[in-house]
Amino acid sequence: MGRRPRGTLARVHVRGPGLHGPRGRLPQGYDRLAAHLAQGLDVRLGHHVTHVDHSGPGVRVHTAGHGTFTADRVLLTLPLGVLKAGTVTFAPALPAPKRHAIERLGMGVYDKLYLRFPEAFWDDTDLIRQEGTRHGAFANWFDLRRVLGVPVLATLAGGPVARRLETLDDAALVREALASLRGIYGDAVTEPVAHRRTRWAADPHARGSYSFPAVGTLPGDRPALAAPVGDRLHFAGEATTGDFPAPSTAP
Repeated sequence: MGRRPRGTLARVHVRGPGLHGPRGRLPQGYDRLAAHLAQGLDVRLGHHVTHVDHSGPGVRVHTAGHGTFTADRVLLTLPLGVLKAGTVTFAPALPAPKRHAIERLGMGVYDKLYLRFPEAFWDDTDLIRQEGTRHGAFANWFDLRRVLGVPVLATLAGGPVARRLETLDDAALVREALASLRGIYGDAVTEPVAHRRTRWAADPHARGSYSFPAVGTLPGDRPALAAPVGDRLHFAGEATTGDFPAPSTAP
């Protein structure tokens, strides 16, 4: 299969509650959407926010090593995991309903591993599934040749499995993944020429992947998390929506 031109949008058809018709995949990464939307804007990267002061008529956002920024209004898209960790403080403290919602909602982990091989040794299929793997690790492999035009397999892991795999360094993770594949294809499995992984729980700016309704979560917690504080502090992000939290987890 020839290489797909850079930037091409790969399309798939999805069915589900409230989700019908074609959806897109961006082979070069979802950051292309952000880069397009940011054209003409003053976007500052690498600014670690530590404190948000909304006690005055405006909002003062303090950063580590990059000074303080002031604005009439601020839109906060901090992941729920960061809010739960309390690494960004607020003055005055956030209202009790919002704090309690942050405490009750759960932040899950859903990681991905991509392996690129010299050539495909597997079947011509979209999904490879193996039953009986250890705690479900490496149970599903997705063939990305139709999207990327190169022999890449992707596997996903969530919950306790993902947390265990995050404790492994790259070499150990790849070895464990290859051992699972060799349980299917034996000696046909070659060494990968490249790999990529995510470690969302270990990322201090994410501290997890997607929110979920943990035990004790109340129906009004997501609206409480989304509610503005006065007319100056506004909140957004997947954890704030009750309709479509935790976006699609396809590879």
